[in-house]
Amino acid sequence: MQIMVRLSGSLAVLAGAPRVPVELPEPASVAAIVSELRRLHPQIADITAGAIAVIAGRHAGPDDVVNADQEIALLLPVAGGGLLSFRVP
Repeated sequence: MQIMVRLSGSLAVLAGAPRVPVELPEPASVAAIVSELRRLHPQIADITAGAIAVIAGRHAGPDDVVNADQEIALLLPVAGGGLLSFRVP
């Protein structure tokens, strides 16, 4: 399945686009999506560790599953960081 990943801030700039597709077999976890994103765009690998994953407006953990009809967003904290339990692996 193809999953659209919405990137914010520096992630979008370094990847060259605010939204990038990731192709994975269904079901796909947040961790698997981020791992594939890092493989496809190694220039953002280091800063994705500080990103917070969001699916359907809610924080998502590494084991949460993304369906084909959903979009995942990776958001970088503006200040103060994010909740460690919701950080991308």
